[in-house]
Amino acid sequence: MISPEQKIIIVGAGVFGLSTALWLARDGYQDITIFDRCAVDKNQYDPSNGCDGASADINKIFRATYGRKPHYQKLAMEARNMWLAWNEAIRKSKPDELPPCLAPGDKLLDICGVHHLADGPELLPRYASDLESMERTAKDFRKQQFRKASSTTCSDL
Repeated sequence: MISPEQKIIIVGAGVFGLSTALWLARDGYQDITIFDRCAVDKNQYDPSNGCDGASADINKIFRATYGRKPHYQKLAMEARNMWLAWNEAIRKSKPDELPPCLAPGDKLLDICGVHHLADGPELLPRYASDLESMERTAKDFRKQQFRKASSTTCSDL
């Protein structure tokens, strides 16, 4: 049985590796080592400085609609709140308290909404189901879901 005193090695310092280390540390594990082929401590996940993992680029999609799987939606919303809390911690930090790649005005998650597209006037069934679920369970998040109604306008579904 694994105990918090045992050594743990994680291979990969991307999203999955770092989040695994974070949760293990929060659970009391004290000897966690993360290995990655990139020198992420030096290049700060900068793709222009040799970091080429999927976790390193700046384009991310935060998916929070899962139709009839509300447990996934709940996890996504919990994660969203954590990301927003980190944004707030960064905003309140002094520049010298942050890693070189961050400044107090930076955001780790920028909530910009979702735009659903379809080939015709009908929304895909999966998207319609997702939006209905959001309307029932996460009204504030639902207000950030949009659909292209014509070639020139957006509408709230």
